[in-house]
Amino acid sequence: MQGVVRLVFRSLSLAPREYGLVVSMPRALDNATQAKLVKDLFDGLGVRSLVLSHQSVLALYAYNATSGVVVDIGERIDVLPIMDGKS
Repeated sequence: MQGVVRLVFRSLSLAPREYGLVVSMPRALDNATQAKLVKDLFDGLGVRSLVLSHQSVLALYAYNATSGVVVDIGERIDVLPIMDGKS
């Protein structure tokens, strides 16, 4: 993932140290993978700040809502109740 993020910053002529990232992650992403992602983005890329958030929460934020029900259809179907930004 670090290579993709680096390519995006380079293509936009932006310095990663000057920006923060919001990373949308699936619910099934385990803690070890999350920790590795955070380490790679901070240490390897040098981003200023980072927010990891679940895709379902970000979907609600896109509609200016913090509570609701998100139906996630992908490899499987998940119905996720979210209250005040927490699933």
